[in-house]
Amino acid sequence: MDEARYDARLGQGQVDGNLSLDGMERGMRAMRIVSEVAESYHPVTTVVAGTEALRRAPNADQFIDRVRAELGVELNVLPAEEEARASFLGAMNSTSVEDGHLVDIGGGSLEVVTIRAREAVKIQSVPLGALYATERYLLDDRPTARQVRTLRKAVGKMIEVEQEMPLLVGAGGAVRNLARLYRLRTSYPLRRLHGMELPAREVALMARQLVSVPVAARKKIPGVSPNRVDTLHAAAVVLDEVTRLVGASHLVVAGQGMREGLLWQAIRPFEPMLPNVRRSSIDGLARANNVDEHSSEPVEQTAAEIFDATAVLHGFGPEELELLMCAARLAGIGMHIDYYNRDRHAEYLVHSGDLHGFSHREIVLLAALVRCADSGTPSLAEYTKALQPDDDRRAGTLAVILGLARAINRRRPTPVTRVQMEIRPNREARLVLRSDAPLDAETNALDSQLGRFEAIFGLPLTVQVRDGQAGASARKAAG
Repeated sequence: MDEARYDARLGQGQVDGNLSLDGMERGMRAMRIVSEVAESYHPVTTVVAGTEALRRAPNADQFIDRVRAELGVELNVLPAEEEARASFLGAMNSTSVEDGHLVDIGGGSLEVVTIRAREAVKIQSVPLGALYATERYLLDDRPTARQVRTLRKAVGKMIEVEQEMPLLVGAGGAVRNLARLYRLRTSYPLRRLHGMELPAREVALMARQLVSVPVAARKKIPGVSPNRVDTLHAAAVVLDEVTRLVGASHLVVAGQGMREGLLWQAIRPFEPMLPNVRRSSIDGLARANNVDEHSSEPVEQTAAEIFDATAVLHGFGPEELELLMCAARLAGIGMHIDYYNRDRHAEYLVHSGDLHGFSHREIVLLAALVRCADSGTPSLAEYTKALQPDDDRRAGTLAVILGLARAINRRRPTPVTRVQMEIRPNREARLVLRSDAPLDAETNALDSQLGRFEAIFGLPLTVQVRDGQAGASARKAAG
């Protein structure tokens, strides 16, 4: 609903581990800002969490007492493992990761979680956040090679890796900032950061670039956040070293982390982990845009039947079928914005909506399907960098199947009682619809889909209607 940020740097300039007066003042200002915004919504519950700076500071109670006295809220200092578990939960509820590692780098701490079958099997939290790594290791404005090596060795000493895995999920503001650098440097076609894949070599390249220049030069690098200009180089080195240690080929950006994990724990205390991230996300986007998710079920069923019947022609499998089902649920989301431009709005909402569990490639394909759910041919040229070579054919095929399914289920509830699709030996496709009622509306909608079918599959499509009132009738693609 809302978000407020303030760069508190509570742990900056700690002396003998104690919070400095300036740090506590920045922390109190941050607390006042977010408290004022939160209270304006009259929340039932407020969750206030402290992390590494308060875990380590001997005088942390002074700050906690002041927060309680001045703002009337209770600040809960999270143990390191609870912070890591919250980060893990936030990342898992926004991705479809099964196995790999999670890295979350904040200002004070670095968390690394080993993931197997979507379970956290090993949690590590060490004081190597961007701020602490800068203050302890990268002491010069332009770090020396020796300082960088010392920081890398510290990462290797503190983080234990039992098994290398190719996937590393990255959470936290520093990871998102590096993703913005990558997007600008490579002219990446999508604006969304969540789900972006950064090749390991790109993480290493950005780390070398950031440590090779002083702060003044770092400020001029496009995409570097002003609030991170003096610590992003340390975060990049730490992330690069973790990427190397876990054997990851790429880093996947998670837009959600600890804060969202704490939220999931608050609103789903007995089962905070979502059973199906993609389904929950799709249904959430549909509801947010006034689409009844149950109304799409006949379209999904019909699309699945046509997909299976035409498998001998297209050769696609479970991944494409799942994408088709998701598109069937979302095809009407642009309707409430502007009926006559609903397809364009649907495409935009998929690109900009808070969809989780999908790669950027899948987002592009899904957006193309909802854009061309009823007509047209998907155009993917501007997204080439995020796609695979056969994706044009993939999107075109699935769009035709979705178009047929929506035409067959033109009315709600649909009078069609059975759908049969056959690919006949004489190189002809036949679609048989059964109903006890006339299907003029459905056959009219199908007329505009026949040409699309033949263009994609290279076969004419005959539509036969069998109902109790008019017997059998047929339509066939021209040509």
